[in-house]
Amino acid sequence: MASALSRPSLLVAAVAASLAGACGTTADDSSRDVAADDGAADSTDAPEALAWSTPENISGTAVLSDIRYQWGRSLAVSNDGAVHVAWREVSGEVATLDVAKVVYRRRVGDTWTPPQDISVETAGTGHPKIAVSGNRVWIVWHLYQPGSADQLFFSTSDAGGAPGTFSASRAIVTDAVVTAHNPLGEYSTTPSIAADGDWVHVVWSDERFVDSCGLQVPEIYLVSSSDLGMTWSAPFRVSSADCRSSWTPSVAAWGGVVHVAWTDERHDTVDCGLAASACREEEYYRRISDHGARLDEPEIRLTRDPVGSEAESWGPSIVAWDGGVQVVWYDRAGGNDFEVYHLRSTDGGASWEPLPRRLSAHGPGCRSACATVAAEGSAVHAVWFEICGDTSATIRHSWSNDAGVSWSGVSDVTSGTGVFAVHPHVGVHGGLVHVVWNDNADGEIYFATSR
Repeated sequence: MASALSRPSLLVAAVAASLAGACGTTADDSSRDVAADDGAADSTDAPEALAWSTPENISGTAVLSDIRYQWGRSLAVSNDGAVHVAWREVSGEVATLDVAKVVYRRRVGDTWTPPQDISVETAGTGHPKIAVSGNRVWIVWHLYQPGSADQLFFSTSDAGGAPGTFSASRAIVTDAVVTAHNPLGEYSTTPSIAADGDWVHVVWSDERFVDSCGLQVPEIYLVSSSDLGMTWSAPFRVSSADCRSSWTPSVAAWGGVVHVAWTDERHDTVDCGLAASACREEEYYRRISDHGARLDEPEIRLTRDPVGSEAESWGPSIVAWDGGVQVVWYDRAGGNDFEVYHLRSTDGGASWEPLPRRLSAHGPGCRSACATVAAEGSAVHAVWFEICGDTSATIRHSWSNDAGVSWSGVSDVTSGTGVFAVHPHVGVHGGLVHVVWNDNADGEIYFATSR
């Protein structure tokens, strides 16, 4: 099996450092302490933990297959129950850049269609993210290009992902510039995508803006399209230009409202991307109505570490179902090892509950990270990976049947078969829950479903 390859980057280094170190508010700047409301699984109303099918290898190649960056989705489920998965296959490395291509596979009933190549092998190909709406499947990824500006690309199928129906890849953002502040080019990376009817929305982290401090740190941007990606809105900066980095954006959309969550360093004394310092990050949210066109709604701060115990917070995943908006992330609140937390809004993101709830329940010497969330009606599902002793990792799941009020105990999705199972993604349809992840031990993509 080929060894895992990865290009050094600010974001990858930050994730690695974080993991190595461990692994209702209205529209103002009030927030809540991540001291959190524990004990959800102890509620008498909590559902039973789910059982899972035997994990299935769905990549099965001689090269590295991988999924990363859980704030964008690598798995989506369409209204007909079909499961759609996108990942990278990495065949080598050129000048520290992964030579990779985007691969897609669809599951109809219990049968998987053959893998489809969505892009050609190219040095600098980033991790793909996926969304579905009706019979249309969208896949987006970034291309890292040293010495010039990064770009975002997409491909789409209007036939439910059937073989041979994906379009040629096209660029989304092409107005990049190379400046004296960023001579290597604009840093456009880690996109997340959401589809809502005929609309599709993409968010990403981007260094195109020089702020009042003369710095070119990443902020969160949004573009939208209503004509199948033929044209896109001008990039809109979602996060404030505050001389501190904003990254790991996640997006959801429902009924014409776009919901964006991200990690923000604005409360740190120094940007940890620009100096060798520990990161102090918080989670932020913004609601953008009128299919991403209403730009006057404010940012809302979702978390606040206790004074004197500021620590890393990372990687939100967001989902919307009707008026319910759910966010999960992982956090070293109080200086503890990373744990997974959940917070919800019941009024479409206008206000948020006062206390996050801890979902993970690992023992000493373990840490939980990279959570994703999915919803269907009042059912909310969260998955993450748990590392113990840096020698093994498993995929964990918890769920709520009352829109996030009470939560089940934690179950093992990998059923004891995973060696180093990481970076899970979750989707749900018709009560069936689907999870995909990659195992770093063999560099393959695995899939399991609830039973």
